[in-house]
Amino acid sequence: MTGVQTCALPILTSASSLPSNLLPSILRRKDRRSTVLIVGATSTGKSNLCQELALSLSAQGLKIAVLNADVGQGLFGPPACLSVAIVPADATDLSQLTPLASYFIGSTTVQGRMLQSLTGELELYRLALASGAQVVIIDTDGLSLHAAGQAHRQSEFEALRPTHVVVAQRQDELAGLVRTWKLSQTCYLFPLSSAAARQKTPSKRQSHRKARFATALSDLTETTLSLKRVGLRNTALARGQ
Repeated sequence: MTGVQTCALPILTSASSLPSNLLPSILRRKDRRSTVLIVGATSTGKSNLCQELALSLSAQGLKIAVLNADVGQGLFGPPACLSVAIVPADATDLSQLTPLASYFIGSTTVQGRMLQSLTGELELYRLALASGAQVVIIDTDGLSLHAAGQAHRQSEFEALRPTHVVVAQRQDELAGLVRTWKLSQTCYLFPLSSAAARQKTPSKRQSHRKARFATALSDLTETTLSLKRVGLRNTALARGQ
């Protein structure tokens, strides 16, 4: 790859979400691993993009892993966790995926937990590669409009080193990131206008989280563990207590 390639600015609609040259760009790399980072603010259609891309690539016979990095509104896995899953060849809906693993964040927002989130993304990303995924698609959270959120997106970009980045914007709210990534000359960049994407109301977002919690907790059983045999992470003063 000699530099960033930027597609024209298509309009994101419910009928057709993907840039026309995104799939061919990934399929040309069949003999190499591809990592697709999907970024955007809340209600810009990121999850729809993720689902359409994952199912389209899986239908081409590729082994696809999806990393859900949206701890509040992700497609699968328990809320307050990052999750990674392999897409079955016959999948039709990513919300039915069973995670290979999840990484507990402890909140339905990464605000105040960005270092934990990035650490978890890296661990799950390595697991996806170890599982033989040819393409890893990362669906990020919507915390992208303020300085801390954009700094987190930049950290993800530098840590995960994506080969493709899809940026969903209602106007040009992520223009600074687009410009920075374009100048980096390390990936294929696909900016999208998501002005037509439907926005979720707060009540719909809350209902979605409740449904995911109910699904995740529906078949759990109680287990008692001895603290003498278990090391607890992210505890006060890192003492495991």
